[in-house]
Amino acid sequence: MKRRNFINSMAAGMSGYAAARLLGGGYAAAAAAPANWRSAGRLKAAVETRNTARNLIFILLEGGASHVDTFDLKLNRETPASLGAQDLGGFQWPSGIMPKLASKSGQFSLVRSLTAVEAVHERAVYHLTTAHRQDASRAAEIPHFGSMMSYKLAGQRRPGDSLPTVVLFGLTMAQNGFFPIEHRGLNLSEDGSIPNLAHELPNGKGRFDLLNDLLGRMDSVTDKREERVRIQRQAQQMMNDTELRALFGADGDGENEGGEDSPQGAFRRQCESVTRLLSADRGARVVQMFLGGWDHHFNIYAPQNLPALAGALDDGLAYLLDSLAAKPGKNGGSLLDETLIVAAGEFGRTVNGLNESMGRDHYPYAMSALFAGGGVKTGRVIGQTDQTGGAIVDAGWSKGRYMGIGDLAATMYSALGIDWTEQFTDTPSGRLFEMTPTNVTGPVYDIDPLFV
Repeated sequence: MKRRNFINSMAAGMSGYAAARLLGGGYAAAAAAPANWRSAGRLKAAVETRNTARNLIFILLEGGASHVDTFDLKLNRETPASLGAQDLGGFQWPSGIMPKLASKSGQFSLVRSLTAVEAVHERAVYHLTTAHRQDASRAAEIPHFGSMMSYKLAGQRRPGDSLPTVVLFGLTMAQNGFFPIEHRGLNLSEDGSIPNLAHELPNGKGRFDLLNDLLGRMDSVTDKREERVRIQRQAQQMMNDTELRALFGADGDGENEGGEDSPQGAFRRQCESVTRLLSADRGARVVQMFLGGWDHHFNIYAPQNLPALAGALDDGLAYLLDSLAAKPGKNGGSLLDETLIVAAGEFGRTVNGLNESMGRDHYPYAMSALFAGGGVKTGRVIGQTDQTGGAIVDAGWSKGRYMGIGDLAATMYSALGIDWTEQFTDTPSGRLFEMTPTNVTGPVYDIDPLFV
């Protein structure tokens, strides 16, 4: 790194701490890190977080959903009439392909001034789900945001919590990084089921008793065998949880008989599974959902492409909003009140007409995201693009720049009471780890217009 770049990077980091804001709180702050992991000393005082949510649902629209056909609808001569264009209090919405959400516009807010820095799927999804750009030299130590949240919320877990804190559907580009293996999370099938909850052999209890006796006779180990033992114990706790088996096991509601299915059916089952996960309150608090296939370089408006995926999102998200609102929360409101929902892809798609294949290509310069629940002030549109959707003309906040991927991550951390400016020194490489790096945008902020 050149000396000038190094100095600029250091200055940007220090100014970020100096710009820390005082924010409101509602939920118990995240517990302190265990003693065997140390965070670095801070350059300035830590920020105060929003503390408005207990849970997080992040819906990954993998492939890069076209913002100008969904959350930031822009009409032109190539827009098919089937998309619809309904005015919802000052902004256009594609009610033809997302009619259920059109009727629920007062239950969510949109951010239209996000930008990405990666234009390749793998790198962009990695950035979106870690807040870090891909670096082969550090790939093994960078955690998924869910693993980071699992680590920071570990002190709030209870003895009876059989599910891990983080549950993941579909594609994951990062795992637990430099955190212990119990923070990796549980990967579920895209249909929402938890496989292998029932022991496949007879006399499962007797076999577990024998295993536990053998494990108790083992000498203490600190290598990879220790991680295996911890995973075995976590799996055994899940298999012994009769309520969990009833909800998600072979004879439960989450079982899928297999076969081909539409995106709408598969995603709807994810949403039903997530509702059961959070309402069961068995330890799972952070969920990454998955709705993939938005990479529409060809024939974007063909029924099986954008319309099908938008319909799946419409049906599933509308269900989530209704079902979580109908479930009681732990603090007097509904489960939706204490669950932040975020839906976003890794980047936007090209504007100013379709390409030669009647599709849209990758476009990192403008993208949109949807937010609901968890303390979000709903019915708002934050930020604005020009008439084509290709350039941001109003950032929607007072930070003097566009919103980046780091700010999106900071918003999720902040809502759950986690200080996104924290740094760690105990990494395998020995290099400083920032939860939300400042080298892309400078100081990182949560998106305050969503909450105030």
